[in-house]
Amino acid sequence: MVISTYGLSLKGMSVVRYIGAYNIRLSYGEKMIFSFDKLEIFAGDKIGLIGMNGSGKTSLLNILNGDLEPNNGIVERDCSISYLRQFHNIDDQIEACEGKLAGEFGMTHNDSGTYSGGESERNMLTVAWSHERHILFLDEPTSNLDAEGINIVTNKLKSEETFILISHDRRLLDEVCNKIIEISDCTINVYDGNFSDYKELKEEKIKRKEFEYIQYVEEKKRLENSLIQQKQKAQKMSKAPGKISSSDRKAREFSAVGRSYSGKEKAMNRKAKNTQSRIDHLEVKTKPRLPVIIRPCFTLTNPPTSKYIFRSSSMTFSYENKIIFQNALFSIRNKDKVALIGPNGSGKTTLLNLIYNHHPDIYISPQVKIGYQRQGLYDLDLQKSVYDNAKNTAVQKEEVIINVLSRLGFPANKLNQKAVDLSGGEKVKLNLAKLFVSDVNVLFLDEVTNYLDMESIEALELFLDSFEGTIVFASHDRQFIREIANDILVIDNKKIIRNNVEW
Repeated sequence: MVISTYGLSLKGMSVVRYIGAYNIRLSYGEKMIFSFDKLEIFAGDKIGLIGMNGSGKTSLLNILNGDLEPNNGIVERDCSISYLRQFHNIDDQIEACEGKLAGEFGMTHNDSGTYSGGESERNMLTVAWSHERHILFLDEPTSNLDAEGINIVTNKLKSEETFILISHDRRLLDEVCNKIIEISDCTINVYDGNFSDYKELKEEKIKRKEFEYIQYVEEKKRLENSLIQQKQKAQKMSKAPGKISSSDRKAREFSAVGRSYSGKEKAMNRKAKNTQSRIDHLEVKTKPRLPVIIRPCFTLTNPPTSKYIFRSSSMTFSYENKIIFQNALFSIRNKDKVALIGPNGSGKTTLLNLIYNHHPDIYISPQVKIGYQRQGLYDLDLQKSVYDNAKNTAVQKEEVIINVLSRLGFPANKLNQKAVDLSGGEKVKLNLAKLFVSDVNVLFLDEVTNYLDMESIEALELFLDSFEGTIVFASHDRQFIREIANDILVIDNKKIIRNNVEW
């Protein structure tokens, strides 16, 4: 394929434009997904594509790839693309788990032809990298990978020339991207730099909007006060002076300044009209939406008071003939926030389930009530509304319930929406909101960030940071672990080991 070079030049060097998308509009029925005038992808762009669940990230990739036609606009492509989709069909996988490239992704030949989630992802990554390409499209490539797999993808992307990556892994976006595209409020915003640069630029943008809003409010108030004074003066001038002779009135009307009372009144009315016009033509600035957090009252959960919440001196467990834990020991202190880490299949979810189901080898403190967010599962009444689901088991006040729902992506206009109509990620968020306002005093979270958008992850971090009870969570999200955990338990080789090394 011949690659066309378009007329962009930096310091004498031509830049190859691979994709140009112009006047794009995408909507489903009456619902607008996004609309923008121009998006161009050039050689050397290492793009992180971010946005809330349902904002249209995958749809944008599909439009750029030619799999989806927008309602309006054109897309020009002068490149070959290799595309790793988020929900790929395992039956469509080619046998790519042999050779040097497969070895780089840690793949080995599988005679059974069946793959675990992590193996399937590694296999499809091998397929994506094996294709000749100018641009690599990756949609959530690390969602099923353990720490080793994430490191492999990170290192491969560092040496990739051009790609667009959808990911909620902020550390990955920091390490490999030189540009961030955010889909927000039905449009796209492009930021130079990695994810941290994007966050800094966006915070500066918010501060600038706050300043502009304050300036707008102050100027509008000043003009409105001036308008009131001008109208009052004009009204006073409209009243002719009383109890004076006709000759005196004429003398006053044609005073030294040469202007009559009626003339002054007209001038003041013109001034008031001009002031009103200035008010009408002020560029309206909207107040930035800043999050307000109302903390749930933890005393309503009857919290445990013992030093240790969970403890075992010797735990053994196996599935059929496969030993998962053998004489394993561990302890989790009250109010600790503990991350469980380890390779796929090491037993992280198993440990959560054993504690939750009261395995006889595990001590559980009295008064403990666990709220468990399992991978991709939720405990909702699908025929009830968002608000009614949260309210159903709540012990918190109504204002707390509404605030928690709002922070997790359910504003007032979505509170009456039935749970059955929510996306998978929204159902997970609703289940989390339900836990936060219930009487649980211990949280178990199993790979919860796999299903959440960036904004929801950051909102979740704020809730977890302020949660006064114990949290035990399994995760491969390195930034999430760093933000939340004050203790780490590593599960490996049938043992549970406390890890004091910074994650």
